Amino acid sequence: MALSSRLRHTASFGARFNVSRVLPSACRRLHLAPPYLLDDYIPRYHLISSVDAAKKRSLAYAHLRECNLCPRLCGVNRYEKTGVCLIGAETVKVNTIAPHFGEEPCFQGHNGSGSVFFSGCNLRCTFCQNHDIAHQRNGFDLTPEELAEWYMKLQETGKCHNINLVTPEHVVPQVVLSILHARELGLRIPIIYNTSSFDSLESIKLLDGCIDIYLPDFKVWHDKTSKRLLKADNYTATAMESIKAMHEQVGDLCFTGDGIAKKGVLVRHLVMPGKEDEGREIVKWLAENVSKDIMVHIMDQYFPRAHVGKERRGSKSEDVVEPGGVGASPATKKQVRYADINRPVNEDEVSSVRRAAEEAGLWRLVEGMVVVAFAECLVLGCACHCTSLTPAKMASQQHHVGPSNTVQHSTALPLQIQQLRVDPHIATMSSLAMHDIAADIQNIVHQLKVERDSWQAVATKYRAAFEAQTTRLNELQGISFATQAELDNERSQHRRLQSSSATSNRGYSNATDGAEDFKSYSAFGTAAILQSRPCFGECTNPLFRRVTECAEQHNYGSAIIEVERLLRGPLSPKARADGLLLKSSVLKATGPDELYNALAACSEALELCDRLSDLESFLPRIQYQRGVQYYQLRMLHQARDAFSALNDNTLSATAKEYRNSCDDEIRLLRAENRRSGFDENRSFEEGFLVQLNEKLDTKHRRTSAQLRLRAAVKSKRMSIPHRWTSGKSDTMS
Repeated sequence: MALSSRLRHTASFGARFNVSRVLPSACRRLHLAPPYLLDDYIPRYHLISSVDAAKKRSLAYAHLRECNLCPRLCGVNRYEKTGVCLIGAETVKVNTIAPHFGEEPCFQGHNGSGSVFFSGCNLRCTFCQNHDIAHQRNGFDLTPEELAEWYMKLQETGKCHNINLVTPEHVVPQVVLSILHARELGLRIPIIYNTSSFDSLESIKLLDGCIDIYLPDFKVWHDKTSKRLLKADNYTATAMESIKAMHEQVGDLCFTGDGIAKKGVLVRHLVMPGKEDEGREIVKWLAENVSKDIMVHIMDQYFPRAHVGKERRGSKSEDVVEPGGVGASPATKKQVRYADINRPVNEDEVSSVRRAAEEAGLWRLVEGMVVVAFAECLVLGCACHCTSLTPAKMASQQHHVGPSNTVQHSTALPLQIQQLRVDPHIATMSSLAMHDIAADIQNIVHQLKVERDSWQAVATKYRAAFEAQTTRLNELQGISFATQAELDNERSQHRRLQSSSATSNRGYSNATDGAEDFKSYSAFGTAAILQSRPCFGECTNPLFRRVTECAEQHNYGSAIIEVERLLRGPLSPKARADGLLLKSSVLKATGPDELYNALAACSEALELCDRLSDLESFLPRIQYQRGVQYYQLRMLHQARDAFSALNDNTLSATAKEYRNSCDDEIRLLRAENRRSGFDENRSFEEGFLVQLNEKLDTKHRRTSAQLRLRAAVKSKRMSIPHRWTSGKSDTMS
């Protein structure tokens, strides 16, 4: 509130200056409507997809091999020789690269416009101010990659608001290549295409997506004038087509909150001596055929330097008498070339063109010079001097200022003072009070900038949160699509099981992708893996007709080779999305082992659709196909788990049976080797006692036999009858 009150207080003082007298009386105040204000802006070259970038690179090289960049259509191979522009193919000739402060205020801002002045031109204007650059090959050579590095220097070191390409009509392919390379390096400021409007439609089409601001110069209207002064045929028709194509690409000029232009078209017209009728026709055509909201700059800084005013070769001096009977100077006695335009432009000629523009309905006219002059006088404390100038003094100053002092430095103070129309009878304040007001305005502007930066920081924070939420919503949307596809598959599976249980001899129907029946399926209990018949008829692009035929004939190998060959070539985004979906369908039909590759193709198509808003119609198909493939992959994993579990159970049962058979064989072997007296029903103690008794009997028998043997040996030795011995042993036994 404090800032607004101070602004009202300052505005009340500013009313004493009668600013309305400074501006032309016929010009209404400029109030930008919301459509021409941008909260934030992303350069158009950041919105180009990788596919479109590759296509632009190939087209750029094709233009260089057969040049048709301007309506001259020389058709030369610029790798071998040069045309009218005198520039080859591999490099560009650059004269100057630096921040420039001579453009419109909305372009130069406070840091300047990063201008790149190219050498060479496809026109030969007789009044060209930069003929030493445009008509000759002065400068240094740069490749597109080196030119992109200079763009980065203008952005990072020069802090420029934009990249201003001056006279680039003949080097459009190299410019496109440099912009695409600078995008990879991190360029993020708009690109201005400062042209003479002598461009072909192929050149403008190649620039589509790379240029943010078009700055065409509509020079003359009649073909006779263009042929004489520009040395070009059919200039007017070419300029009209070019400006229309530029306006269709970027629209009217739009700004951000700091007053810097970001996108759109601004048409320039330089008023020439005696050619104000052509200027009126040009502004009338702009209002009727392009847009009444287009911004137009009617320039008055005409200053010829090329061939105008030079002495004719072989001409003789003549006695020339100036109007009024005054003898002419020696310089005017000589016959000069293009004498009809060898004079400054009158203010009446400029005013007539501006009046015609306002009558035609053009309301966005650049009036920056007058406002800048008044602001400079206000800051420097020169208002008293300005108000003390009478019309006679201003006319005398205009008489003493030559054209060489008024054009090259268009922001010079004498030129701006002569445009002011201040009534000397209006009371003004002192320079000290004006300094105080200027200081207050500067403080208010500084505080407003601080508040703007604070709000920008808050907006950046909320933007990051919004982007995070948007990413999360996209993920949830993908999950919902997959879940919906899984539910559809489960419902179709349930209907299929019901139909199979009701009529076992009928075919299976209600497939998820519109197939009439199922040829085969694998069941585990009540679950089944859906293997629907692949449908390749959704791809209607004639490029993939052979792929579709091979897939329908079950020749999947040839189909995959053909679709991969087509995808490697230059395709439009829509055709590439069709090809990726067809590739996914073919891979899915080859078997379950290719499901991962099919999902990768679907993901690539989804990524392409996310980058380009024109492919939103493909999103439902892609999401549905991904969901079906995810479900089939899940069912395949379940089937493999079931197979592995079944194999484990079978193996364990077989091992158990084998173990039991081994135990049976061991028992049989033991039974065969067991003695007859062994009984399994007896207890352990009984068996142990039986074994002890058997051992005792065995030992007793062994001892009796030994005793009998010893007794027989002894009886033989003692000659005792054997019967005694045998009887004794029997008795003992």
